[in-house]
Amino acid sequence: GNLWLAAFGGGVERCNPVTEEFFHIYNLPDDPNTLSNNEMTSILVQSDEVIWAGTNWGLNRIKMNGDDFQVTRILQVEGDSTTIPDNLIHDIYEDRKGRIWIASNGGLSLFNETEESYTTFNTEDGLPSAEVLADFEGPDNDFWISTSKGLSRMKESPEGFSFKNYDGGDGLQGDIFYRGSYTVHNGIVYVGGTNGFNYFSPEDVVSNQD
Repeated sequence: GNLWLAAFGGGVERCNPVTEEFFHIYNLPDDPNTLSNNEMTSILVQSDEVIWAGTNWGLNRIKMNGDDFQVTRILQVEGDSTTIPDNLIHDIYEDRKGRIWIASNGGLSLFNETEESYTTFNTEDGLPSAEVLADFEGPDNDFWISTSKGLSRMKESPEGFSFKNYDGGDGLQGDIFYRGSYTVHNGIVYVGGTNGFNYFSPEDVVSNQD
């Protein structure tokens, strides 16, 4: 398959590793069928036909058909709660159910493909901060959300989503984490921040408040 690259200031590149040919998608100010911004912050390859690209100014969904492409720019609209809450995108994640999650400076947004809309979770819903830097699933199927004010564990139930927050008082390296700095390996979660990184097994995590 193709290799997709995101360059800060250079847009998106598709590389064919067999032919070593590159195909470039970037912002052109007068062309709406281009990226909203060239300062890439994140990229998600949903399939060879659908690419999500996060930037410092907006979210982009790219639908590919060979070398032809269609770009849909998703931008914050003041007063519209059905779109993204902020144009600074930090991370894009596809969960095990195939749902797309967007981490931004305005919260954590879940994409509703049927309605082409977004549902956003922020401090009013229980997150410690609206500045969400990453979102990913752990081995226990809970979601882990890194923010500028600690780490949050999000559980899903038939009633919806609930949050449990952790900070430096719970043994974290600090309250501030880095954009997209995480991995899960052999049941262990690794998350990086300004003072190093933490690793843990989710089943062993308790709060000092418990």
